[in-house]
Amino acid sequence: MNITVPTTIPKEYLCATDGIAFVPPPMYLKILFCLLLFFILCYFVKSRIKARREKE
Repeated sequence: MNITVPTTIPKEYLCATDGIAFVPPPMYLKILFCLLLFFILCYFVKSRIKARREKE
């Protein structure tokens, strides 16, 4: 791969981060993350509805 990089970044640093940046997380991690976001969203919406009912 021929990538042009600014000379300010050391080549060792690029080699070290190269592997990390281009390895996608496992599928189950993505699913877990999505579920976590979903539960937080549900909790937030429920608390908003509850607060609205208490005001009335």
